[in-house]
Order: sequence, then C-alpha cells, then structure tokens
Amino acid sequence: MHRSRTYGLNIVQKFSILSFLWVFLFVIVSGWVLNYYLKQSMADVDGGITTSIWLLSVGGGLLFYISFFGLFYKAYKTQKEMDEGIHRLNRELSDLNVHLENIVDERTLALKRSRDDIQAIFDAVTDIIVVKDLDSNIEMANRSAAAVFNRGHDGIVGEKCYRLFWGGDSPCPGCPISETLVNKRSASTEVTNIHNGEVFDLSIFPVIDEKGKVQKVIEYAKVVTPQKRLENKVIQMEKLSTLGSLVGEIAHQINNPLVGVVNTAQLALMQVEEGSLLKEDLKGIEKAGIECKRIIRKFLDFTRPARFKLSPVNINTLLEDSLEVLEKQLRLKNIAIERKYGEGIPAVDVDTTLMTQVFFNIITNAKDAMPDGGRLTISTFPEGPGSLGISFSDTGTGIKGEDMAKIFSPFFTTKGEGAGTGLGLSVAANIIRSHSGRIYAESKVGEGTTVHIRLPLSREASGNG
Repeated sequence: MHRSRTYGLNIVQKFSILSFLWVFLFVIVSGWVLNYYLKQSMADVDGGITTSIWLLSVGGGLLFYISFFGLFYKAYKTQKEMDEGIHRLNRELSDLNVHLENIVDERTLALKRSRDDIQAIFDAVTDIIVVKDLDSNIEMANRSAAAVFNRGHDGIVGEKCYRLFWGGDSPCPGCPISETLVNKRSASTEVTNIHNGEVFDLSIFPVIDEKGKVQKVIEYAKVVTPQKRLENKVIQMEKLSTLGSLVGEIAHQINNPLVGVVNTAQLALMQVEEGSLLKEDLKGIEKAGIECKRIIRKFLDFTRPARFKLSPVNINTLLEDSLEVLEKQLRLKNIAIERKYGEGIPAVDVDTTLMTQVFFNIITNAKDAMPDGGRLTISTFPEGPGSLGISFSDTGTGIKGEDMAKIFSPFFTTKGEGAGTGLGLSVAANIIRSHSGRIYAESKVGEGTTVHIRLPLSREASGNG
C-alpha cells in the first residue's frame, strides 16, 4: 500500500507540472495568436483593449487549469483516502488473522495437552485400557496394552480388539458389547486367548453422548492367567487330597481281607506235607500277600498326616525302597536307572515318610522330563565333614535359565497345562529345609537336570552322640 501511495503522488506532481506548462504555453501561444489577429483585423483599435483581451485569455486558461487541477486533486484525495482505508482494513485483517492463529494454536496446544494428560492417565494404569468404536476398532490404547500384546502403540490402534484378546477373526464368544449397546451399562466377561492361553478379566463401559447414544466403548482388561492357574492348582490339590483320602480308605479295605488271605495261607502251609506241589503254591500265595501288604503299608504311610519323627537311616536303603515302587514306571518309559551308591555311607537322621516323599517327587519329575526315555543316575557320597550328598541326574529336556530361580516356588511348573501341580519340588525343598539340609539344581537345556541334596549326618555317625 505504501508503494502504491508514493506512485500516486508522483503522478500528481508530474501532472501538475506538465498541465501547468501546457496551459501556460497554450495561454501564451493562444494569446499571442489572438493578439496578432486582433492587431491585423483591428489595427485601429486601442492597444489597451487587446491587452485586456489577452489578459482575459490568460485568466481563462488559468481558471481552466485551476478548475481541472482541482477536480483531479479531489479525485486523488479520494483515491488516497480509499487506499489508506484499504491499508488500514488490511492491517486490521492481518492483526485479526494473527489473533485467530494464536487462538487456534492455543486451543490446539490445549487439546494436545488434554489428550496427553488422558494418555498419561491411561498409561499410569497397570492393567489394559483401550477405547474402541462400535465396530471393535481400537482408537486409543495405554502402555500396558502395548506391553501385554508385545506391540507398539501404532500396532494396536486400528486393530480389532478380538484379534488381540481372543486371537480370532470374529468377535469373542459371549462378547458383552451387545449387552452394553442395548442396556447402556457396563458388562464383564472372561476371555481366553486361543493361541497362548492368556486369560483376561474384561469389562466394558459405554461412552454416551448428549443424545443418549453410545458413541464409543472403553474396555478395561486385567490379565488373570496366574490367578486362574492358581485356582486350577488349588482345585487339583483338592482333588489330590480327596484322592489321597480315597486311596487310604481303599488301602485299608484291601489290607483287611489281605491279612486273612496271608494268615489262611500260613495255616494251610502248616497242614501240608513238605515236597507237595500245593505247599509251593501256598508259599507263592503267602509271599505275594506279604508283598501286597508291604506296598499297601507304604501307601498308608504316604497318605497318613505327616508327623515329623527323626530316626537314623541308611539313605541307600531308603532310596531303594522308593525305587521299588517307581522302578516299574521308569522301565515302562524306557528310562534306565544307574545306581552310584557310596559304600559305608553313614546314617542320617530323617523322617522316613517325608524323605521318601522327597525322593518320589524328584524321581517323578525326572521321569516326566524324559518322555522318550533316557537315564536316571542316583548317587550318594560323603560331602565334607558332617554331611551326606545325594544327587539325581537325568538326561531329559533340561530347564531354561530364566526358570531355574523359580523351580522351588509353589505352583511353578514347566510342564504343560494340567500335567503338574507345581508343588513337587516346593514340598521337597520345605522338607529338606526342615531337616536342616540344602537342596539346589543345575540344568542345561537339551542335556538334562541334576538335583543336589545335602543332609547332615546323624549325631552318632558324626561322633557327637
């Protein structure tokens, strides 16, 4: 605008000068011409009259110039005022535009801060929170969702919720969103991922607009896999406890008539002559009956409530008693047993029932670690002054390094779902600690696992009696 105004002023200056010169020349020339003709045609007229006529011509020209210049200058002033008005209007519009841009920037920043605050609140929640539309498309997710599903935030937004939680290509069975859309109230369900077995306790909350319509849905999910597994373990333990009581009762019921069978066989032996074939058969019945009674007695001892009672025991003998019960199962699994018992091993003070349970648990774990067969090596040996070492080495699958620190924790198991309670080694560790002993394990994946036990010698054996 300033450049345009300067350009207009130059025009006025030029026009004024040129027009003045033009009018001046016109007046001079026209006056001279008029004066010349008047002199020729009116030679006898007084010179004062011609001078007057010439002055009138000059005056008329000047009047014409002044009038014409006045009109032009008035037009110029009008144009100048219009330019200044437009310039002022442009400046005001520019200021208004800057003001509006500042408002938009402030509102955008406030909106971003608000969204960041909401995201920060979402991220502060350790459970999963996602916002999804009515077609199950996730529009917003917190950091926990990205961590649980092992995806970045961008990998979750836009994804169907059921592909993450359930793992399928259609809505989860029993999805509560239909109930929420109808009742406009929150609803809950439990979803298990079909691929990794992860269990989610899932709740849905409707976002209702001012018209009372459900606009979006907030989904809150908590990973309850450990709790569900613990519940299953507790249920399994209750079943095992019931089974233990049932086995004890059955053992009692079998033991009573078995005593009669053995007694009858012994009485019959007293009445049959030596060398008789019947006598040999009766001896077989007596031997089998006594063996059955011994096995039943072990079952009863195992299922009976534990009473901690220490007595000096030869650990090699106790190991053999345990293997006698389990050896047939090991052979059926093509597992060879290698015994490396130390000779002259001193006695240790143990509760035989509890220590037998320890051996059962460790040997059973070794068996389960060798589904295709293998070798179990059991060794006993002196371990420094005043203690005895026992080791169980299998050639099984081994245990991952990150799991080694948890193998003695309650309910932890490396076996598949339903294949173990996760209590075997935990119970064994507690029993060993109650005997003032130590238990630990070494393992390599693909090579096998070795469980080590250290027990103090009995007072008599260690010379402290």
